[in-house]
Amino acid sequence: MKKRTLPLMLSGALLLVLCACGPAAEGTAPTETATAETSLLDLLAGLTEEDIGEVSQYGPNEPPDNTTLAAMLNEAAAHPIDHADLTLNGSDTDVVWSLDCYIAPKNQGVYSGEDALHLQAGLEENVVEIFGGENLPDGRVHLEDAALYQLLRTSCDREGFINEYYYEKYRDLVDGYYDDRLEEVRDAGYTAWELTEFLGVLGTTKESGKGAVAFRMGAVFVTDPPELAPHVLAGGAYVDSALRVHGLDWQNVYLVTLDDEPVGLSFGESVIEFIEASWGKEVHLEDLQAAMNISAAG
Repeated sequence: MKKRTLPLMLSGALLLVLCACGPAAEGTAPTETATAETSLLDLLAGLTEEDIGEVSQYGPNEPPDNTTLAAMLNEAAAHPIDHADLTLNGSDTDVVWSLDCYIAPKNQGVYSGEDALHLQAGLEENVVEIFGGENLPDGRVHLEDAALYQLLRTSCDREGFINEYYYEKYRDLVDGYYDDRLEEVRDAGYTAWELTEFLGVLGTTKESGKGAVAFRMGAVFVTDPPELAPHVLAGGAYVDSALRVHGLDWQNVYLVTLDDEPVGLSFGESVIEFIEASWGKEVHLEDLQAAMNISAAG
C-alpha cells in the first residue's frame, strides 16, 4: 500500500494544477461587455470641459455649455443601472430626445461621429442611455439621473409670445388656419392645437396701422393619449417635455396685413425679404400679394 501512496499524491496534485489553470467558474470573470461599460463609465466620470470639442442637440434651443455638461456627466456616471437598450421601432421604449457630445479638440469646424458621445432618452423618467463612436470606449451604459434626463427631455421646450391685441383682432383667420390644419392631421392621432406664438416681426414703417406687417404665428398639436405623439412625427416635427408636437408646418407661417387690414397667410421667407426691401416705401397691394404667392409656391 505504501508503494502506491506517492503516485496517488502526484495524481491529486496534478488534478489541482489542472483545475487552477482551467476556465474560471461561470460569473467570476468580467465579460468584454462589462469591461467596455466600465471604460465608458470611467470616461464619463473623468470628463472635463477641455475634453469636449462641441455639443449638438436637435431642436430650437442652444445646447448646454461644455462645463455644465461635463459636470452633469461626472455626476450621472456614479449611477449606472441594468436596463434594456432604447429602441427605434415605434414602441414605448423608443428614443425621443437626444444630444451629441464630441470628445475632440475644440474649433474643428466639422466633427466626426467617430468622436461622439450619444446621449438618448425616452419616455421612461430619469433613464439616459449613452454610447460612443468608434474612437471612444465600446459598450452602452444606462444611467439613472434626474438632472441629466431633464436636460434632454426639456431640450425642445420653448417659450412663445402672443400679442393678445392683434391676435384678437385677427383671431378668426388664425384659428381658422389651425382648425383646418388639425383636420388635415387628425387621422394621425392629433386631437387639438394650442397657439404658442403670434408676433409682429417686421413692418415697412414704425407708424402703427400703416404699411405692410408680417405676424409670425405658431402652434403646437397634441395627441390622445399624449404618449402617441413621438410616434406620429413627420418631417422636422419634434416634441417638447409635455409631449406637445412642434413644427408640423415645416416653414414659418405669417399673417400679412396692409394698413391694418389682413391680406392673407404667407409661408416661408419671401414675404419677409419683400418687407425688408420695402422699408420706408409705399407698398402696393398687388406687389405684396405677389411676394406672398412666391412664398406659398416655395
